[in-house]
Amino acid sequence: TGLGASAASAAAAADAPKHASTEAKRKGSESWALLLVALAFLVSTVANRIIFRIVLVPAGRFSHLLATTTNVVYLILFMARYKREQRSRSKHGATSSDLSFALRGRSAWLLSASGISQASVFAVMPFFASRLPGSMLPVMSQTAVPFSLILSILLLGRRYDLVQCLGTCIVLLGVAVCSYPKWASGSVVVAGSAISFVENALGLLGTYFFNSASLVLREKAMVRYKEENNGKEISGNLLNLVHSMWQAFALFLLWPFNFALLTSMAPGAYFSQAMVMGAQPVNAALIMLYWAVNVLYVMLTVTAISKLSSVAVLLIQAISTPVAALLFCLHLPMLPAEPFSWYLAFGLVVILTGFLLFEHKRLQGPAAKPATSTGPVKPLQRTFDLGSGVNEEQWSGDWFFVQMSDAQLGMLHCKDNDSTHVEELEMARLAVEKIKRLRPKFVIHTGDLADEFPSGSAEAKARGAVSERREAQLADAMQAFDGLGVPLVSCCGNHDIGDRPNESTIESYRSKFGDDYYSFWAGGSLCLVLNSMLWSSLEPDAERLFGKAGTVDLREAKALAAEQDRWLQEQLDKFGASEQVSAPPLLVFSHMTPFLHQPDEPKGYFNMAPGLRGRLLTAVQAALEKRGSRSKCHWFGGHLHRNAGGMFGDNVEVVVTSAVGTVLADRPDASKEERLNVSGIDFTRSRCAPDASGVRVVCVTREHGVVHRWFSLDSLPDTVDPAVDAARWLG
Repeated sequence: TGLGASAASAAAAADAPKHASTEAKRKGSESWALLLVALAFLVSTVANRIIFRIVLVPAGRFSHLLATTTNVVYLILFMARYKREQRSRSKHGATSSDLSFALRGRSAWLLSASGISQASVFAVMPFFASRLPGSMLPVMSQTAVPFSLILSILLLGRRYDLVQCLGTCIVLLGVAVCSYPKWASGSVVVAGSAISFVENALGLLGTYFFNSASLVLREKAMVRYKEENNGKEISGNLLNLVHSMWQAFALFLLWPFNFALLTSMAPGAYFSQAMVMGAQPVNAALIMLYWAVNVLYVMLTVTAISKLSSVAVLLIQAISTPVAALLFCLHLPMLPAEPFSWYLAFGLVVILTGFLLFEHKRLQGPAAKPATSTGPVKPLQRTFDLGSGVNEEQWSGDWFFVQMSDAQLGMLHCKDNDSTHVEELEMARLAVEKIKRLRPKFVIHTGDLADEFPSGSAEAKARGAVSERREAQLADAMQAFDGLGVPLVSCCGNHDIGDRPNESTIESYRSKFGDDYYSFWAGGSLCLVLNSMLWSSLEPDAERLFGKAGTVDLREAKALAAEQDRWLQEQLDKFGASEQVSAPPLLVFSHMTPFLHQPDEPKGYFNMAPGLRGRLLTAVQAALEKRGSRSKCHWFGGHLHRNAGGMFGDNVEVVVTSAVGTVLADRPDASKEERLNVSGIDFTRSRCAPDASGVRVVCVTREHGVVHRWFSLDSLPDTVDPAVDAARWLG
């Protein structure tokens, strides 16, 4: 067997150069294929703009008829693609629910409004476009950027950052620069006649407004379908087909408008002259070419989106505008060469700059995704990706996660100076066994894996903590949690970095678990994991509650806390400016929560001081208000080893989760203030058992929002259906 294996290895080694050569050729062929797709998409985009203006030379007088026949071509195309999709029963093929959605209810009104808006564009745009120089068409089309921005804010509830708003203004400036000579002169010469530039330019701008409205209304219909169908995408071919049907209906109704305003010919003369025009071989060929280029452009757009990166598609679309505009300065069939203008050249550069600024988020692209995580994750550079294979920044249906807190191996017997942690380890293993069956999107442990404090902390020195004991506790905890099968997210607690952390304890934590605070996305929600001990160690009562800290420790903690403050504000600003149409919740995780029961409760060992509490919660609420009235925040923590929680206003919920390890109990005679401190605990009633230790299951749903329930380990269900269980728990 050994000789056979050696021979096989030798053969593989000998063939390796051949395989490498074959692989290189394959990758080279793929690169050339992608380059050809990109070039074809660019050529079709430019050609579509050029041929549109050329066909208007003979057919401009019959703009409504041209729009109607072009719409018929689109109907045939989308019907064929829809039928093909049905036959192949592709993954995203249309279903009866798609049909019902597209043809009935409020969504049908959205599609009908979209189709009617597009019909007005089809009917009127050729009329105004035929009366303007060709170079102005791609330039004026860029006014769709500000129109889309305004309409998506009003109809989709999107938010745009300052860079995008600046880009929009620069695009408008570029359009003004390009067209300045024509605005100044007031008229242009088209086909040997002087025509008012201002009137026709304003008319063309109006069509771009309706075009933007059509696109936004169609997107709103798509978003509504996704919201109502648990994240499922509607068939794009069906959507385009129904949209084109409404467009055809509106174009039919607009025929009287055509004869009243767009042409002076009677209906009989209109159609007879149109037939004469179309009967000429050159004109017929030109119209057929126009339709063919339209169809090719649609097909190549779909191909480019599927084959190329979104950045490549975006850049090609951006480049096509100046290319098309400058080509009109050349001699083209049926069109005289337009005089070159430096206003045009400079304005195109300005438009391109503004367009790229407006799309700067898409140009940055998503962060590189790591391999799928099925165990403890180690965030770096203040973020990480769940590695699920889907875009976690977008809502994709109801989902759930599990929160654990305070496994704290070694706590149950710490008062007896007993180094064993058998009971806590048993609970950790039982939790893993139970959670594996649920398959949540992720599991988060909100602090305190081990009971022994880290070496280098004031607590370790005061308690005489044994580093070997801590390492054993951590090793057993991580070995238990390693078998979860889903991403395990960690949050640092006081037993991880000390009640009064310093650079040494935080660096020790980072070396094992990654960043001590960071963000990630899950199911459309921004998740913020915070280091609460950095803040609490600097509070006025810190010395009374946690003991005295050294001057160096305080200086280090203050600098680290200031860095976290700046980072947190940046994250909240980004959240507030997010463009998402829906309102997935903001999820915050920390070991210590702002409060336990009431926002106005006094400071204790287990909560934050009122000043810090108010500052953090007010900052969160400000971000929610920027995002929209429906936005909510749910702040999850632990530290208390009991369940608690309350509301701050009507949009911030604080949830305190009991331990998956040792569960504590209050002294029956403890006062409200004592229950906020260690003095209120009856340690003789501490328990670490399946009917006491537990976890929290948190469902994030479209209909019910965030709904959660704490389960002891012996009562944790085997399955969780977010939508069904959320409704049941609320009921």
